[in-house]
Amino acid sequence: MLVLCAPVRAIEPGGRETLKNGAAVTWRIDPRNDGSRLGLSVPAYARWTPDGFDEPLTIQMRSDALAVIDAWELAIHRLGDTEFKRPLRRFRGTARTLHHPLEWSGETDDGPALRPGETVVTRLSVRDVSGNIDRSAPQETLIARYMMRAERRKVAVRDTERASLLEIGTAPLPRRIPTRGYLIDLMLSGWDEDEPPHASGVPMRASGGDWVLSQLVPTGSHDIVIQSTRPIIGGVRAVPVGVVPFSVPPDFPLVVEIKGTGKLERSATDRDAPAGFVMEGEVPGGQALSRVLTNREGAEDRLAFALIDADRPVPLVKDDRKRRSLLVSYDAETVSWPGAGRAQASLREPTDPATHRTSLKFAAPAQPELVLPHTNVDDISVSVPGDDKTLMAFRDYFPNGAEGRLLLSASVLERLAGVEGAVLDVAYDIPTFAPSVRAGGTVTDDGETWGESWSDTEVWSLTESGPRRKDEGLLERLLNWIF
Repeated sequence: MLVLCAPVRAIEPGGRETLKNGAAVTWRIDPRNDGSRLGLSVPAYARWTPDGFDEPLTIQMRSDALAVIDAWELAIHRLGDTEFKRPLRRFRGTARTLHHPLEWSGETDDGPALRPGETVVTRLSVRDVSGNIDRSAPQETLIARYMMRAERRKVAVRDTERASLLEIGTAPLPRRIPTRGYLIDLMLSGWDEDEPPHASGVPMRASGGDWVLSQLVPTGSHDIVIQSTRPIIGGVRAVPVGVVPFSVPPDFPLVVEIKGTGKLERSATDRDAPAGFVMEGEVPGGQALSRVLTNREGAEDRLAFALIDADRPVPLVKDDRKRRSLLVSYDAETVSWPGAGRAQASLREPTDPATHRTSLKFAAPAQPELVLPHTNVDDISVSVPGDDKTLMAFRDYFPNGAEGRLLLSASVLERLAGVEGAVLDVAYDIPTFAPSVRAGGTVTDDGETWGESWSDTEVWSLTESGPRRKDEGLLERLLNWIF
């Protein structure tokens, strides 16, 4: 795990690279970081017909903090849904597809069809891996058969204003996602190709005769791949034409205060503690994940906890009041943009499935609590391969879908203890918009293997006092696990 208090590479305020196609890209590291901004542009008017809109609405979105976004959701509500609880249409995707325009023809997922005279409200939400959510200011769209001349002028003014706000962005309402790092400004000149360039999968914006892009990037070393694009079915193919390497200056690490640190195994480290802390050494990431947050409502605390890697040590420090905290930061695997080796080969249009089935197979540790690599999951099923006895929820295991945890019963643990190399098959539904919680297995999704691995030697207890004893009663373990 990278600690921000340690320098990563010589700091360069900017630079210039010549690409393979002769274009030149310059970049500048701007120390200004007043928080991320979201851009949204929704047409202010849609012409109603019995079969939907006369022409699909093109909705555009952007963010200047893609590196810290895990997923996004665009929700369209009726004007009367003042609490935004009953969306009539939703689009979802990952940070990679946030800049792809969406088209909406008036179809609804929930509730009656739209009627002329209605007004709908559209809002963009983005979330990080810990579940912190930023939302844009809502934008209204009038649904009508036709417009009067005065209304046309008002709609034209609104569309112009929204197009402008899309480029500069506005502060989220409210701002909950912590952003660290610096603003990187890219400018590409001498681009003679017909198709627009991309930077590690993100389209650059035309500005005069040049192309520009700005993004907040966490500390560390980064390689942005400049890409030329070629149209293909469903999107474009991205062809690398050069790389922009730069280092973001070190910053103060994310700090998460935890309880129950007495049983953590400490090892020596030569890392320095930030000001106000004393280094106590490094502790295994898997053990650190079993601790309890002192402040569960703190956005930075939740984010720091979500960034802990179970397979890597994490620094443990204490302050002058002997409160223990972990020091964590983003690394190359958690930064979604940019990052070395993360350039896309093709840039396809975003899909819109509400959920997809995720199947996992991992070695079962000899303890009652298991942590899944996702949260907000539904329809969990657990089975033992080769065992004809069906496992039943709330008899053999207790699922907590919101937190992605499983508590195994004593009888199941006894069955697993008697089988050498026993494994569990776990399957569940995960919403597209749900954040991924990093864990150390071979995780397969519809036959496609992800680059993660479970470890049957890590301690995955989520209780303050550490792993549970086998002689503890089931009721006691269940009550302690819940409360």
